Amino acid sequence: FPSHDTSRGMGYEQRTIDVVPGSGDLRIALMPTNVNLPAVSVEESISAQEVIKRAIARKDLNNQKIRTLEQMLYSKVKAVLDAGALGKRDGPSEIITETFSTITEQRVPIERKYTRITQRRQTANVPAQDNLAVFDVFFDFTEDENNILNTRLVTPLGKNALDEYNFVIDRKVLLDNLWVYEISFTPKSKLFPGYEGVLSIYEDSYQVVAARFAPSQETAFPFLKNFTIEQRYDRIQDTFWVPTYQQASAELKIKLMPFVEFKANVVAQINVSSARANIEVPDSLFPAVDPDSAESRVRTNDKGATVEVRSRDGNMRIVVDSDADSAKPEYWEQYAFAEQSEEERKIYVRQDSLRKSEPETDDGSRRGPLSGSMLNIGSIGEVAFGLDPYVNRTTITGTLYGPALAIAAPRLRFTASAGFGSAGTRVGRADLDVRLFRSGSYRLNALGSVFSSIASIQDARNSQLAFTSIDVANLLYAEYSDFYRRDGFDMGLRLRAPWGTTTIGGSWARHINMPLVEDLKREQALAVPGNYRIIGIRSQILESGGRLGSLFGSSNNELVTGSVHGIYGTELTTNASFWSIDASITGHIPTIRTGYSPMMLDVTLEGGLQPAETPQQYRFVTMRTFPVLGMTTMFATININRFAGTEYATLHAEHNFTDLWWRAIGLPGLAFGRGVDVIGRFSATSVVQRAKPLVANELFDSSSGYYMEAGFAVSRIPSYISDLIYLRVDARWPVGPLAQQGSFGEDLS
Repeated sequence: FPSHDTSRGMGYEQRTIDVVPGSGDLRIALMPTNVNLPAVSVEESISAQEVIKRAIARKDLNNQKIRTLEQMLYSKVKAVLDAGALGKRDGPSEIITETFSTITEQRVPIERKYTRITQRRQTANVPAQDNLAVFDVFFDFTEDENNILNTRLVTPLGKNALDEYNFVIDRKVLLDNLWVYEISFTPKSKLFPGYEGVLSIYEDSYQVVAARFAPSQETAFPFLKNFTIEQRYDRIQDTFWVPTYQQASAELKIKLMPFVEFKANVVAQINVSSARANIEVPDSLFPAVDPDSAESRVRTNDKGATVEVRSRDGNMRIVVDSDADSAKPEYWEQYAFAEQSEEERKIYVRQDSLRKSEPETDDGSRRGPLSGSMLNIGSIGEVAFGLDPYVNRTTITGTLYGPALAIAAPRLRFTASAGFGSAGTRVGRADLDVRLFRSGSYRLNALGSVFSSIASIQDARNSQLAFTSIDVANLLYAEYSDFYRRDGFDMGLRLRAPWGTTTIGGSWARHINMPLVEDLKREQALAVPGNYRIIGIRSQILESGGRLGSLFGSSNNELVTGSVHGIYGTELTTNASFWSIDASITGHIPTIRTGYSPMMLDVTLEGGLQPAETPQQYRFVTMRTFPVLGMTTMFATININRFAGTEYATLHAEHNFTDLWWRAIGLPGLAFGRGVDVIGRFSATSVVQRAKPLVANELFDSSSGYYMEAGFAVSRIPSYISDLIYLRVDARWPVGPLAQQGSFGEDLS
C-alpha cells in the first residue's frame, strides 16, 4: 500500500525526529489536526458571491475530465448501538469496522465499480465475512442538490446556491504559495432545509480544497441529529482534483414503541492515500454474471467466509484478498490515519473480552433465502420453512383463524393456509410463485392458486388478479362489504419492468352464495351464482416510488401513474358472456418546493364501462372509506352500496399544503422539528346503472348526475406511540345539487 504523500497535505501535526545513523528503517507518521494557516484580512474588491459564482461555473469541468479513477482507500466506521429494552443486558453494542482497499471506478460510458479489500479488521462482535461495506461515498459538490432521508437540500455550490445562501469571506490564507478564500455560508431562510459551514476555495482555480459544514439548526431530519461533514480535496497528476478525506458523524434516535428506543452514534471516516485518473479499466474486472443465480453473485471460501459479492447486473463487484483477515500489526501501524485512539483500543479490548466470555455455540448460519415468515422453522439446503398465523373476517364466516405455511427457495415461494370460522366454515388456499426470468429491472413470474375461499363483491375486480383473498380492512369493518364463496383455481403471469407491472391471468371458479353467520343490518348485495371462466389483465403504469440511493443520493418519484384493468368472462352453465374495462390516471404535480415533501396537487381520474349482462359481483361500485384505514380515492359521505352501475367516471383531487405554514408562524415543532400537514380535498362521481338496481334510488343504482364531496385533512400527526407511526384525520361534507344523498363523513388513517 503506497505511503501517504504529505507534500501538499494540510491538517497534520509537525514532529521533530532525531535520526541515529545506522538505526535501520525509520517510520514517520503524522497525526491529523485542525488546519491553522497564516491569514490576512480581506480588503479586495471581489465579493464572496463572485467567488462562489465562479466556483459554480467551473465545478463541473474537473469531474467531466475524469473518466476513470483508481484510489487506495482506508475506511473506518465506528458505531455505538443501543436498542434499549430490545438490546443485550450488558448494554450498548460497540462496533468498529476498518478496511484498506483499492477501488477502481469507471464513470463513462457506463458506471462500474470494482473494490478489492486488501486488509480488514473489526471488533469481535462483527463476523469478518460481514465486513464488506467499504465507506467510499464522498459529498459531491457538483450536485445541485442532494437528498438525505427524503429531505432535499441545495448544495452550497448548486446552481441555485446564490439564491438560497448568504456567503461571507471570513479570511484569506496562504497554502502552497497560493491564496485560499475561507467563506462561511448560512441559509437565507429558516423555513427551508439547508447547510451552514465554511468552504475553502483556491483563488486561482476556484476549486474547493476543504469544507466543514452541517445541516442548519432549522433543518429537520427524521430520526437524525447532529449530522456533520468535514472534507478535503487534493490535486493528482497536477491536473485533477479529488476528495481525499472525509469524516461524517451523526446521531440516530428512533422510538419504536413505548419504553423501547433505538439509538446509534455513528462516525464514518475515509482517507485516500493515492489516486490515479483516466487509467485503463480492463473488462476482466467485471466478468459476466447470471442475475438469477445467487451462487454467481456471492462466493464464499471453504470456511464459509464471503470472498466476493457482485450486483445483479455485474457492474458492482467486491473482492476480498485471501490474506485480508491476517490482522498484521505492522500493516495497520504503517499508516498514521489508521492508528487507533485510546477509546477505540478500549472498544476492541472490551468486545474481544465479551466474545471470549460467551459459550462456544454453533452459530447455525446458513446460506439460502429466509422464509420471510414470522416464525422461521428451519431450512434444508437452499429451502427455508416458515409459519404464520392466518386471520380473516367476513360477515358470512365470522372471524377465521388458522395456520399458514411458507416454503421459500431461490426461484419460488409456496404458501398454504387454512382457516376455520363460525358454524363450521372452512376455507383453504395454496399459492405458488415461480420466478421464470430476471434481468436487470425486468422480472417475469408465474403464479398459480388453488382455493376454496371467501371473496368480496365490492373489491372483486381488484383482488382477483392480485392472487389473494385477504383484505386487511375486513378484520375491522367486514360489515362494509358483501361476500360470496369462490372454489376453483387461478393461473397467471406477472411482468415487472421499469415502466410498471402487468399481470395476465385466468380463473375457473364456482361462485356460491352462503347464508350470513353475522347479523347484517342492511340489505346485502348478492353474487350471481354459477361457474365462471374469467380472463383478465391489469397493468400498473409508472408506479410511484423512490429510488434507493446513497446517503447523498437523489430520490426520484413519478409525476404520472396509472392503471388499466380489463376482463372477459363466461358463465359456463348458461354460456352467457360479459366484459369490463376500467382505467385510472393520477398526476402528482409539485406546486411549491419546501425541501421536504413539496406542496403537491394530486389529481386522479377514473372511468369504466361494461355491459348490462355483467354479473353483480363484477359491477362498478363506488367505494366508501372506512373510519380507520381509509383510502384517499374513496368517498367518505355516501351510504354503503349507494352508487353502482355499468358506467362511471370519478375525479379525486387533493392539495397538500405541508407544514410550511406551521414553521412560518413559528409554532413549536411536533415531529422531527416540523409541524402537521393541512390538505384540501374534493371528489366527484357520476355512475350510470343500465342494469336493474338492487333497490331503485337507494342501492346499486345511478347517481343521476354528479355526486360531490369536499373537506380537509390534517396529516402527519405524531402518535406519541412510536416515531414510525403517524396519523391522518379526514373530515368531508357532501356538496352540490345531490348533497342530500350523503352525510358528514370522517376517517382516520
